[in-house]
Amino acid sequence: RPNTLTQYRQIVRDHILPRLGRIKLQDLRPDQIQALYNEKLNQGMSARSVILVHGVLHKSLKQALKWGIIGRNPVEAVTRPKFRRKEMRTLTDVQVRTLLMAAKRTRFEGLYWLAISTGMRQGELLGLRWSDLDWQTRTLHIQRQLQRGNGENIFPELKSAAGRRVIVLGEATIQKLREHMELQDLERAFAGSRW
Repeated sequence: RPNTLTQYRQIVRDHILPRLGRIKLQDLRPDQIQALYNEKLNQGMSARSVILVHGVLHKSLKQALKWGIIGRNPVEAVTRPKFRRKEMRTLTDVQVRTLLMAAKRTRFEGLYWLAISTGMRQGELLGLRWSDLDWQTRTLHIQRQLQRGNGENIFPELKSAAGRRVIVLGEATIQKLREHMELQDLERAFAGSRW
C-alpha cells in the first residue's frame, strides 16, 4: 500500500541507514541492532515505532537470507521492545450529546452521528459511498478507507476480512443519513458544474 511504502522508506532513511547503513550485511551483528533499538528508545521514540523499525529490518534481512546474501538473520537474536496498548478513550454521554448538539444542522452532522453510533474509524467513515448503504436492510458495508499520501486521497480496500464487515444501523441513524443525503443533494444542485 502507498502509505505503508512511504512509512517503510522513511524508517529506512531516518532510523536504519544513519546508524547501520555503513555496515556490510555480512558484518551486521545482533548487538549493533540492539544498540539501535536502545538508542531510539532512549531518544524518546515510542516502543511501537521501534517495533516498526524492527519489522522493516527483520523482513529485509529475511529476504537477504533467502537470496543467500547473508548466512543468518541477526535480527532473530535481538529482543524487540514490548508494546502495551493504551486503553481507548471514549466520550462520555454528556460529551456525545454536546458534540451532536454542536453538529446539528451542519454538513458534518450525519458523519458525527454515524461515527458515534457505529464506532467506525475515521478512514472507514471517510471512505464510505452511498452504494455501501442498503436502505432496505439498514446495513452498511464497510469495504474501503480513505488514505492520504503524497498530496492525494486514495481509497484502498481494507486489508483484512475482519475489517470488511456489515454494520446494522438503527432507525435514528438511518434518518440522519436520509437528512444528510438530502443536504448533499441540495449542495450538489447549488454547486452545479463545480460539484
